Amino acid sequence: MVVGKDYEPRLDVQVKGVPGYIYYNRDYKLTVEYTNHGGAIDGPVEVSVVLPETFALAERIDDPRRHGETLTWTVDGLGSGEAGSIVISVRGTLPDDLTNAVYDLPGYAGHTAFVEGFQLKAAIRAGSSFADTVAIADTGAAQFNSFIRIIKDTQPNSPTLFGFTDNSQICDVPDLEDDGVGNGNDFTCPPIPPGAYVITEDDPAPLGYELTNIVCTTTETAIDTTTVDIPNRTANIDLDPNETVTCTFTNEPTDTGTITIIKDTVPNSGTNFAFTENIPGCTVGPLEDDGVGMGNIVTCDDVPVGLYTVTEDDPGPLGYALIGLVCTSEFPNAAAPASSAGGGKLVSFQPLSFTTNLLTRTASIDLEPFEEVTCTFTNSPVSTPTPTPTRTTTVTPTLTPTATETATATATLTFTPAPDPRGGLGGLFAPKAPTTVAPTRQPAAPVVSGIRPPSTGDAGLSSP
Repeated sequence: MVVGKDYEPRLDVQVKGVPGYIYYNRDYKLTVEYTNHGGAIDGPVEVSVVLPETFALAERIDDPRRHGETLTWTVDGLGSGEAGSIVISVRGTLPDDLTNAVYDLPGYAGHTAFVEGFQLKAAIRAGSSFADTVAIADTGAAQFNSFIRIIKDTQPNSPTLFGFTDNSQICDVPDLEDDGVGNGNDFTCPPIPPGAYVITEDDPAPLGYELTNIVCTTTETAIDTTTVDIPNRTANIDLDPNETVTCTFTNEPTDTGTITIIKDTVPNSGTNFAFTENIPGCTVGPLEDDGVGMGNIVTCDDVPVGLYTVTEDDPGPLGYALIGLVCTSEFPNAAAPASSAGGGKLVSFQPLSFTTNLLTRTASIDLEPFEEVTCTFTNSPVSTPTPTPTRTTTVTPTLTPTATETATATATLTFTPAPDPRGGLGGLFAPKAPTTVAPTRQPAAPVVSGIRPPSTGDAGLSSP
């Protein structure tokens, strides 16, 4: 190395671009500037940067081995009064131990924590000549107490998201929507250093909206120098220490359409059917189609262009089923798309600006400027089936007749001699013999043996 004979080199190094504080998980572009204010250096000049423990070059952040590394560049000589610069982009990840590592942001849950006491060391060396510096981003618990708050006001309420840009690495205003539910339309930046800030709403024209007003208020009692530029959709904020500036951006639709929902009950009925929808400024239902009045129709006027859904609640518990869902679209001729026909008449056709799903009972409508969409939900009662009668079979037992027993009854006659009243041998008298007969039996004729005709003079039957 050859050093100028007249005088020694006098090196200097600075780090530019370090804000008042640095967030974890964000990229920061830093510039390392070096200068030789003394004699020329004919030889290598080494510039180095030592990153904080949890930081690395942005492109190396996923490699834990590169966190907190020392970066080195070599410059081939540095003339008297010569200067140079090196640009790097660094990023930090949250350390395992957050003790004294992050600044607590009460009321800002979910915000990326940022480093407390960030220190980045830079040095330059050429032979015995040496210079170094430390770039510090030291927030401290009470260093900043200034805030910027952005509110989105959509007239009427709408789920449309509006984007913003700002000139602060700290604030980073997200997309905001004013659907009237929750606080998605309200964002407050973390504590921010005093200074000049510019908040600009992205062009809302592609969304079918225009910015109609910006109003900024302040907690400061002195004269506030914050200004607004509505044509350019910009708030120029002059933030002072301990000041909170609140700016409200108001939007209204430039192009609107109409959505009409019709309930058709077959046959007519006074049953009320409920619906769920996301149409801004309009409530659909409950609707009933009793054939009297207009209780079956609701029309939503001045609806901003956009995507909307209308869903009929399950009609099953009411004893009904949705049997039809049909949507139609019309454009007044003055606003009809160039591709549509009509020749001065109202154009009616089926564009691809909506879909229907009978199974989910939903109409999805992508409303275009000046479009008039009508959707008809048709219901009919669920018929109750007539129960089928149970067939009862009566079985009559078949009696097997008992065989009839035929028997021949034999009667036994006992002849007892009796004295003849005339004094003769006497006759024989046959008394009637008792006979027992079964109900199904017929007694046989008595068989009498040994009968002979009476002899002359006999009184009756004689013995054999």
